[in-house]
Amino acid sequence: MKYFSYGSNMSLVRLHERAPSARIIGTCSISRHDLRFHKKSKDNSGKCDAYETGDVNDVIFGVLFEIDGSEKSALGGSPQ
Repeated sequence: MKYFSYGSNMSLVRLHERAPSARIIGTCSISRHDLRFHKKSKDNSGKCDAYETGDVNDVIFGVLFEIDGSEKSALGGSPQ
């Protein structure tokens, strides 16, 4: 499966801790989104979500990975 990551999840070392099959496809972006830092962390790190704004001026840059679908639950986040 394809997995778009941003922020600290762009680190392959960090991602491999949860999804050992992760392989970088390349850099990419999603338009009409921005990052919202509205989540409380348990580990004192920054927590955010990609938030759809609909504004053509908003863009998030990140990395696209290929990950085995069996590792999806280890990634956390909202169910799709």
